[in-house]
Amino acid sequence: MTYIIGIDPSWSSCGIVRGTEEYMETNISVELPKDNLDLTLSIFNDTLNPMVNADNFYIIEDYSRGGAFQNPNSLISMAELRGVLNVFLGIVTKKENCKIIYVAPMQLKKFITGLGKGNKSKIMQQVLKRWNFEAENDDIADAYGLWQIGRYLSKPNFINDIDLIKPQKEVLNKLYEKYENILKI
Repeated sequence: MTYIIGIDPSWSSCGIVRGTEEYMETNISVELPKDNLDLTLSIFNDTLNPMVNADNFYIIEDYSRGGAFQNPNSLISMAELRGVLNVFLGIVTKKENCKIIYVAPMQLKKFITGLGKGNKSKIMQQVLKRWNFEAENDDIADAYGLWQIGRYLSKPNFINDIDLIKPQKEVLNKLYEKYENILKI
């Protein structure tokens, strides 16, 4: 069994969706205390710890490097969070059978909307339309899209799934090519 964890990392509202290939178990949005690393790690421990006796698969939205031109402080803050997340997952992955992949924001949008763009409300609308999942906020909608990517990538023959549209297959193929050595394990 594969346990899939989709993560849309953010200090102010970190979206997390967890579950197996068959069903979503949990979806939450949590504020991470930037000034209290111990509490942030405790939240990660409570929400991201792997399921015992399962293959654990983390699908994480990468940060937008283009955002550095608009707000360099935002990129620095996201890089800090990514570092904390990487340290936590580095510890976890040494204990359990875990796979980690990063999905570029434009790839996630393309997978959800069929295009490489879309504002937050469009993402939420498409998640509802495609998967009949009403997300509480855009962070959970993103995490849900990441979880869906993980569901497909965990299937050995995902490309033949008739539910996938062409842009989704393109995203999954690119991710598979990039992370083939991780996904084949």
